[in-house]
Amino acid sequence: VLISTSDYPLENFEYDFNSIISKYTNIEFKSNTNQYVFNPGEYKIYDNLIFPYGSKVVIREGVRIYLSKNKSILVYGDLNINGTKDNKVIISNLTKNKPFGVIASIGNSNSNSNSNSTIDFLDISGGKDAIIDGSFFSGALSLYFHNSVKVMNSYVHHNYGDDGLNIKNSNVTIENNLFSANSSDQIDLDSTIGYVNNNSFTFESILENSSVMTLSKDNNGDGLDLSGSKIIIKENNFDGFSDKGISVGEKSLALLSNNIFSNNQSAIVAKDASKV
Repeated sequence: VLISTSDYPLENFEYDFNSIISKYTNIEFKSNTNQYVFNPGEYKIYDNLIFPYGSKVVIREGVRIYLSKNKSILVYGDLNINGTKDNKVIISNLTKNKPFGVIASIGNSNSNSNSNSTIDFLDISGGKDAIIDGSFFSGALSLYFHNSVKVMNSYVHHNYGDDGLNIKNSNVTIENNLFSANSSDQIDLDSTIGYVNNNSFTFESILENSSVMTLSKDNNGDGLDLSGSKIIIKENNFDGFSDKGISVGEKSLALLSNNIFSNNQSAIVAKDASKV
């Protein structure tokens, strides 16, 4: 993938984490577990927040995070977002039509650290993509190299990058979520193994007016895009995609059961020696 660097302003390589984190007094550090905890409340973030290797970042119910244009949160370790049905975690852009970068986590699935990330009852919108420390993150929510990634009960919508959610090189469980009106792919799974169950994918917005982004959607965007993955896809809804409800590519294996496809240009496309 060729990326224009003009789209990604270069960051200062001398990143002073301690100075930046000290601005956010409601983030609690627990030294015995190397854990950073976002306690309930509102956070307006004007800097990249890059948590060091081996961190465990916990975002508690009732947290509302608003990020400035092109700014991101990157965790080199576990990311756990613990919203509840009645008190979701909200992550969005600070200014309408000025997207933030990404919320990202890079684990180490090949070590003894057993890195995991769990996302529960999150509402995320207004993100894009980012290059941070030489890594490109294509999803507003990007989760890479974990032993286990679970995304549940969440709403991913009105994000401006290549993907609403991008997961790479991880075991995945994606259940009971709504993916809607992201500008290109709703979900992109690369080199993953796991389950996508009981989710709704819609090309159009379910909101009459979005307060975060006015999007021109990519007519080549898919509901669910698989590359090099092995996924069971069960009891999902795919509605209104001008390209594909599900794209199965790059030698992926997909088992589909009891899914509903409505008003898509193509319900399912298999290619690149994939099997469905």
